[in-house]
Amino acid sequence: MENKTSNIIATIGIISLIPALFLVTSGLLYVGLGIKEVNDALDALSAQSALFRIFIHPAVIIGGILLSLSLNIIPTFRISVHPQDGTLVTTIVTRLRLLNLVTLALGLFLMTAILFYAFAENFKIVVR
Repeated sequence: MENKTSNIIATIGIISLIPALFLVTSGLLYVGLGIKEVNDALDALSAQSALFRIFIHPAVIIGGILLSLSLNIIPTFRISVHPQDGTLVTTIVTRLRLLNLVTLALGLFLMTAILFYAFAENFKIVVR
């Protein structure tokens, strides 16, 4: 029963990552391989469909990543803190639930890619 719930949570997490996956994949294809057709299709879809503009809105993309990460951390990690002989002992247990770990890794990759892009796009070298 617990494993079924874990799989449902991972599936919800993967579904919530779809907008970010679409955006990052199109960006990587354009920058890495020079394939601009995906970006052109993205522009055409956003010009024609209000629903698609909501799909690629930054709040949906970042919110989906944060939702996926927060949902998949819960069944994967357990943190225990307790005093022992005058010290505070912290234990972190990782459960090997493959689908949850893959979803966490994908969410962390997408968040990192978006943050690096945001930093590199807005970073300016100022000569003094």
